[in-house]
Amino acid sequence: MVSSGTYSWQLNISDIVDEAYELAGWEARDGNDLITARRSLNLLLTEWASKGVNLWTIEEDSLDLVAGTAAYNLGPETVDVLTVMQRDTDSIDTNMTRISIEEYMSYPDKSAQGSISQFALQKGATQPTLYVYPTPNDSTVDLVFWKVRYSQDINRYTETPDLPRRFIPALIFGLAWYLSLKKPSVAGSEEAGKLDGQKRVTLETRYKELFEEAKGEDRDKASLFLLPGGYR
Repeated sequence: MVSSGTYSWQLNISDIVDEAYELAGWEARDGNDLITARRSLNLLLTEWASKGVNLWTIEEDSLDLVAGTAAYNLGPETVDVLTVMQRDTDSIDTNMTRISIEEYMSYPDKSAQGSISQFALQKGATQPTLYVYPTPNDSTVDLVFWKVRYSQDINRYTETPDLPRRFIPALIFGLAWYLSLKKPSVAGSEEAGKLDGQKRVTLETRYKELFEEAKGEDRDKASLFLLPGGYR
């Protein structure tokens, strides 16, 4: 037996759209079919960002603190922040405590300067803002943080999706389900409507199964040990 010896197979967006239309029982006939499919793909990936932490979207980032400045924009790609550390000039990291934005807003003097120890995240309409407390009194300390980001936008049909290969089947079935919701019964009869409804249920069920299977493989497999208090 002779195998390829490669592991780089990937579908581009055009292939994914074609496959999804075939599963839904149609084919992309014109530019509008491609446009609506691309729009649905971006909506689907946005939905995935709301379903919890996807490990491939976690990445390290950093920013320079500015003396007297408490608020820092993190960019439109950021969904959430998991861990924030302050890094001193000797590259020593110290974890910071996360507080709610409500607790931060309740502090009477947010301009008080000192050695920072807490942070709060406000999720705005376009990008989140990170607040640190106390307000830094110098610019020698950097912030290092792990953030959860959105998947990259789908802009062209020659691109490949910003996700691991194991999620491709879920993406295709999810798109097929989205597309099936947009298409009316082809024949317009009651029986055709029933068949369309059954197909939508099948596509939705399979999409959710495939997504959960892929997400299950995406989990961190490090061991977790829990000990009663006092046994350390």
